[in-house]
Amino acid sequence: MKTKALVLILLVTFVVGVTVSSAVEITPLSGNSIVGEGLRVDYSEGYESKARVQFNRLGSMKSFYKEQKGLDLKINVELLDRNDWAREYNDVPYGLPFIMLYTTPIVVLPATQDGVVVELGLKNKDYVTSDLKKELSDIGYTFEEAVKLFPDLIGLHEVGHSLTFENGNTNLNSWFNEFMATYFAYAYLVNKEPKHANLWKVNAKITYLDGSKPKYTKLKDFDEIYSDMPVENYDWYQKQFTLLAERVYNSMGLNFIDKVKEVFKDDSVNSEQTFEKLRTISPIFDQWREEMSNKFK
Repeated sequence: MKTKALVLILLVTFVVGVTVSSAVEITPLSGNSIVGEGLRVDYSEGYESKARVQFNRLGSMKSFYKEQKGLDLKINVELLDRNDWAREYNDVPYGLPFIMLYTTPIVVLPATQDGVVVELGLKNKDYVTSDLKKELSDIGYTFEEAVKLFPDLIGLHEVGHSLTFENGNTNLNSWFNEFMATYFAYAYLVNKEPKHANLWKVNAKITYLDGSKPKYTKLKDFDEIYSDMPVENYDWYQKQFTLLAERVYNSMGLNFIDKVKEVFKDDSVNSEQTFEKLRTISPIFDQWREEMSNKFK
């Protein structure tokens, strides 16, 4: 089994904790591979077609940010079936995408659509409103089809973590680090896959539809509890970050990435200091913070 490398959390549901120096390298999964400039996708036997989809999508994302922001990212991807996943990462639930921030980052994705993210997503089926179903239908998906796409799209969020680091922002606090990973993913989708950007926005509305409420809603809680937070509660935070990313992108577009690079640099800041810096970039963050503090009162 390979050793994993940093505490990083995923877009839809669940948490993976990992701790090893990012300077350590590991050998990519041996076997079938598709290799391009700065991008390698290793895949389990029988999944070449899906591997090519991921290769093309992540290659497009790499090219987009190299052209737009000069971020020359190198990335390895492992697209694994259940057997290969269990052999390589048996302490991570199958179907839970994650990234290891080695010198050349490695993104691990499921090859099939029966993993834990899809299973958890489908539990919302009986609570999805007719309005949400219509929004999905207008995009071109049933609820079930949309849920099965989520793990693939989460891969863009994981690459977003690498882009955040490549942008020079290596010491962000937890919630803003997760927000930036989503921002990189969402901004790419808006420009290159608008249909999936719309899908991501609709997905962000699918949370606590059974009438229950999250235990934690404060950003301070997210920073302090992080990997110990209940799955559904963590999912709720990530979806708030998605909705915020939409607002910020509509206001600032890709210029926001440049502002973050300039304002944060390599400073290590807590949540309060993060807002002090964000206040110099856009009033949206103070507005959002106020809205967050009043949720579920």
